Amino acid sequence: MRYHKYKEWCHMDSLMLYNLIKIIKRDSKAEFLKELLKHSFTDLYKCHYNYGMWIRNNYLYNNYKVYNFFNNIGITDMDEISMLLIQLLYIDLKYHDKTD
Repeated sequence: MRYHKYKEWCHMDSLMLYNLIKIIKRDSKAEFLKELLKHSFTDLYKCHYNYGMWIRNNYLYNNYKVYNFFNNIGITDMDEISMLLIQLLYIDLKYHDKTD
């Protein structure tokens, strides 16, 4: 019984994260996304100051549901959260979009 609840919780969290990446991608300016794809994964930190700030301002500072999602899994620093979201978005753009 416990495992089932944990599995359901993980599925809900991964679904929320997947939907968040879709929303960020939808709301992002095309030039942000193009700029992101010009970088390698290890160079994504270069996008952190402009694109990361946009993510923090639009999705973290005023959206406690998103911040609490990360806080509950132990990631409390908004800079770290926005960098993680940039990395996940990059992976989605680079690899997932090619298979759709």
